[in-house]
Amino acid sequence: MEASELRIGNWVKCPHGDVQIERFIDLGVRFIDGSGGTFSSIDPIPLTSEWLGRFGFDVRDDNPKQKPHYEGDVLINIAGFEFTNSMKDGFYSYGVNDGNTILSYVHQLQNFYFAVKGKELELKEIEAS
Repeated sequence: MEASELRIGNWVKCPHGDVQIERFIDLGVRFIDGSGGTFSSIDPIPLTSEWLGRFGFDVRDDNPKQKPHYEGDVLINIAGFEFTNSMKDGFYSYGVNDGNTILSYVHQLQNFYFAVKGKELELKEIEAS
């Protein structure tokens, strides 16, 4: 992963699991859990419906705007920008850069959300069942 893609608060995958970046240090990062790593030891987390739900998005398993409709499409809305996962790797929006802006990873979603909303995208508490 490139350091230029990351911000404090981004979620990434490291050898011991999914962690959130607390700060940047020489040649690497320190995580909220107290561990650390180099940029070469972390990977992006693929953006999935499960992660969208953890961030509190109302995930719909169908996209009524997509014609023709494909089963399994997911539609999300961020500040009026609608993203779907119907035909590319990750989520994309024709309203952003003619469909060339693709959110494939959790940190990309976090960064886009901050850019358009001006606040951090927080994980929501998941109710125990």
